[in-house]
Amino acid sequence: MCEMNKNHLLDFFFGEVAGRERAKIRSHVQLCPQCRKYLSSLEHTRDRLHQWPDEKPRPDTLDQIMRNIPETKIKQAETKPAFHLVPLLSIPLVALSILITISLVKNSLVRLPIWQTLKNIWVVQQLGLFGMTAILFLLAGILITLLVTPILIFESQNKQYRFNI
Repeated sequence: MCEMNKNHLLDFFFGEVAGRERAKIRSHVQLCPQCRKYLSSLEHTRDRLHQWPDEKPRPDTLDQIMRNIPETKIKQAETKPAFHLVPLLSIPLVALSILITISLVKNSLVRLPIWQTLKNIWVVQQLGLFGMTAILFLLAGILITLLVTPILIFESQNKQYRFNI
């Protein structure tokens, strides 16, 4: 089997090799029957292509092609309203549910033994029972977010959720 790169032979055939490289390929082709056969097949193909007469398409070719393409009906694009009522209502409903939960939980906070210690701190006195419960809810939300974040990061790096653009 010959080790000569066929791309070099193509370059040689089309006259894109000059100087020493051309002489090197020519001497190789004189000694290698496989490369001589490959160049011969290229010459034969070129000669056959030159014998093929040029043809012009008929003037009605485009019309014949267009008749074979089925007509499609234009579909109306679906439009969605820019204003949605559900997201607008969900914000106050969530805020209201949080406020109701804080109001219900604040009474349970007073019963905790730690409340006796906390109620003497000046921040707790300034915020009051409702404010302190709201801050505890905020801290609990931050804690939950920090606990869930690594899971969300690992899931987002999963190939299943990647978009290839």
